[in-house]
Amino acid sequence: MPAVTTGRRRTRREATEEPVVEDHADEQEDDQEEEQPRRSAKSVKKEKLTAKIEVDADNEDDDQEVAGQIDVRNFKDQPLDEKNGRKLGGLATDWATMAQTLNASGFSIFKELGPSMAEVADGEESGKTLIDLDITMRGLIDLENEMRCYEKTLDDLQQLVLQNEKIDNVIERYEEQLAVNINAYKNKTSRQKYGKHKEYADFKQRIFEVQQPDTAMPPISDFIAKEDGDDSDDDDEIEVGGMTQDYKCPLTLTILVSPLTAKPCHHSFSAAAIREYLKTGPKTCPAAGCRQTITVKDLEEDKDLERRAKAAARREARREDDEDSDAEEVVE
Repeated sequence: MPAVTTGRRRTRREATEEPVVEDHADEQEDDQEEEQPRRSAKSVKKEKLTAKIEVDADNEDDDQEVAGQIDVRNFKDQPLDEKNGRKLGGLATDWATMAQTLNASGFSIFKELGPSMAEVADGEESGKTLIDLDITMRGLIDLENEMRCYEKTLDDLQQLVLQNEKIDNVIERYEEQLAVNINAYKNKTSRQKYGKHKEYADFKQRIFEVQQPDTAMPPISDFIAKEDGDDSDDDDEIEVGGMTQDYKCPLTLTILVSPLTAKPCHHSFSAAAIREYLKTGPKTCPAAGCRQTITVKDLEEDKDLERRAKAAARREARREDDEDSDAEEVVE
C-alpha cells in the first residue's frame, strides 16, 4: 500500500516538471523574435512592394473584367458599341440553337409516340389521349416560335449596331420589339401557326396512316378549325395532305427492309435489293417515273423510315390475321 502512495506522488512531481519545457519553448520563440529585426530594411521593403503590386494587379484584372461586361443598369444611358453588338448576336445564336434542338429532338418524340398510341387507341379514353398529345405538340410549336422571336429581336438589334445606328435605350427597344414579335405570332390563326409547320403535318400524317391505312390523308386544314382571318390569298399554301406513304420497295414490292434512300431523288429501297441493282455501276432510279441517275454512293440509311416501315409491317400482319380469323368464322 505505501508503494502505491509513493507512485502517485511521483506522478504529481513529474507533472509539475512539464512547465519547464514550455518555458524553454518560450525562450526559443523570444530568440526567433530577436532574430527577426536582423533582416535588412531593404528586404522588408521589397516584400511589401511586391505584395502591393500583386494586390493592384488583382484589382486591375477585376476592373477590366467589369469593364468588359454589359452593365444592364447603364443600358439606357450608354450607347452600344460594335463589341457589345456582337454579344447580342451571340445571344441570338443561343436562342436559335435551342429552337433547333427542340425541332430536332422534341418533335421527333411526338412523331414516334403519336402513331404508337394510335395503334393501341380503343375507345373514348384513348381518343382523348390523342387529343391531349395533339395539344402538347401545338404547345411545342408555340415554344419554338417564341424562341425564334427572341432570336429575331436580338439579331435585329445587332444589325442596327453594325450599321452604326446609335442605340442608347437598348432595354426599352428590346422589350418593345420582343413584345411586337411575340404578339404578331399569337395573333395568327391556328391554321397559320400549325398548318404550315412541316413537323406538325408529319405528325398528323403518321397518325392518319395508322388509323386509315391505304387512304390518302386529306389537306391539313381539315384537322384545324377555320377561324377569322383564314380567308387570305395564301390559304392554298397550307393545303398539306392528299398523299399516302408507301412503305413498299419499288424493287421487291414488299415492305422496306433496312431502307436506303437515294439522296438525289429521295426514293427509298430495301438495302439488299438496291445494292444488288447498282452493283454493276450507276443506273436510273428504279422508282416509277424517276429518271435520276444514282450510284451506291448516293444511298444513305434512314432509321426513321425503318421504324415506320416496321410499324407498317406489324399493322399489315395484324390485318391479315384479322382477315384469316373472319374467314374461319364464316366457314364455321
